[in-house]
Amino acid sequence: QFRATDENERVEISEKEFSRLFQTKKERINLAMIGLGDKEVEYFAPLLDGQRKNAIDPGRLDVHDGAKYCRSLYLNHNKITDKGIKKLVDALENNNSLTELYLQYNKLGDAGAKHIGRLLEKNRRLKKLDVGANGIGEPGVGDIVDGLQDNGTIESVGLFG
Repeated sequence: QFRATDENERVEISEKEFSRLFQTKKERINLAMIGLGDKEVEYFAPLLDGQRKNAIDPGRLDVHDGAKYCRSLYLNHNKITDKGIKKLVDALENNNSLTELYLQYNKLGDAGAKHIGRLLEKNRRLKKLDVGANGIGEPGVGDIVDGLQDNGTIESVGLFG
């Protein structure tokens, strides 16, 4: 539904539009190839947090439908860096629905891979993860491998390129 025509184009999506998109109760959300950056990740990441505190009553959880229903999230071919992935990982640590996450062809680097390693340590629902073509070197691969040590649910990790 959101599409950029070339790699330099960016599709503008407001915080409100992200909220509406994640309220659709869709199991598969495709935000690939639309020029998303860290700012946009900051908009939608909280919608995937299964432990989000209610702004008015911090004692109550305010779990968004995105955190309940989204099973596959496609964020490949965007402009997400280690800063954006940190926000996403913070939210996904408490997510109990997402089983597939596609992040290939972003700009995560070794710093982003460190956050991915943390996600793999804490999230026990994710089964498939693709982080290929993100400029991840040996240190970043090491962080991802460390995150996999005690993770019994992950079935596939893509690290090509």
